[in-house]
Amino acid sequence: MVARLSERFSVAGPFVPPKVEPAIKRETLLQNSKPDLVFLINGQKIYAHTYMLSRKSKVFNVMGSFGNENVIEIKDASKDIFELVLKAVYEGSEIFTMEGVLECLDCFMICHKYNIQELELDLLKFILKKTTANNVFEVLMSSGVQLGLLPSVKSKCWSVIEQNTLRAVESSGFLLLDWDTLFELLKNDRLTISEFALAHRCLDWVMSNKKDKSPTEVLGTAVYQIRFPVMTYSEFKILSKSGLLREGERRELMLNFRNNLTFLNAKRTNRCQCQKEKLFCPLCSTKKGFWISKQPILQHPRFSISEDLTRNNNNNNIRTQHEICICQKYLSCPQFPNGSTFRIMRAKQLI
Repeated sequence: MVARLSERFSVAGPFVPPKVEPAIKRETLLQNSKPDLVFLINGQKIYAHTYMLSRKSKVFNVMGSFGNENVIEIKDASKDIFELVLKAVYEGSEIFTMEGVLECLDCFMICHKYNIQELELDLLKFILKKTTANNVFEVLMSSGVQLGLLPSVKSKCWSVIEQNTLRAVESSGFLLLDWDTLFELLKNDRLTISEFALAHRCLDWVMSNKKDKSPTEVLGTAVYQIRFPVMTYSEFKILSKSGLLREGERRELMLNFRNNLTFLNAKRTNRCQCQKEKLFCPLCSTKKGFWISKQPILQHPRFSISEDLTRNNNNNNIRTQHEICICQKYLSCPQFPNGSTFRIMRAKQLI
């Protein structure tokens, strides 16, 4: 009956489900069929079949045809991660469900290098799903995110940090941040954490990275992104003895604590900069009218960050160049957390 209904309501004829290739256990195939391809990693051999790899990756096909007696040396991957990728080629990407996010990131880099596109897409979904506040900084500092290969994962990381800042900075990965990422974190106006707790974790980061330097030398200009005037005076007195501030800065804060010109005196709020300053933003401005410089303009279907926006206002032409807000910089917005803004941009053809 299902077939008759599909024939009746379908113009192209009965629905034919796509063929799904059955998963093949790699160990079983290695026992029943002699492998014709050998990968050499740190002196250890990994056996595989050329016809299994060539249908998933053209790179492996070329490497197998030009290899020395079908022996290929791999220098940029560990044996365990490379075996995991080969197992996924044989058995499917479902095996990644039991792996951690860092293993998925390592496998993604291998799949990206050897052009295994099917596994790349599946691994991207697993990485987005497995990124939490406990591992967000480790994901953010991974090579794939730092090289710009995973913009949606970077968006997810900053969204998770903004929504669960306290839990994120208390994780062990916070101490592994480099100075530039720490500066961007302290500069973020949408963190959900008290300023005292954030400064205390910065002190832990300084102690783990100071080596032979003083705390002020390690933290550098990032200390000016800590909003000491927002704290209570008792909290500031505790931190003033930690060595984060120089003597002149500490004395200036004690004399002018609330009305200080060096340190910001505005609380962090998990609210979009575009809403507060009424800036144009293709990420979170989903209404019919966009706002820029407190003047409404029409929605542009294909917005480019570099171009100007023009609005006709009766007899006057108003031409204004918008500012790049934090949403566009991180591809994330607190209104659409967990990387949803990346999908919104894709739908609007903005990237």
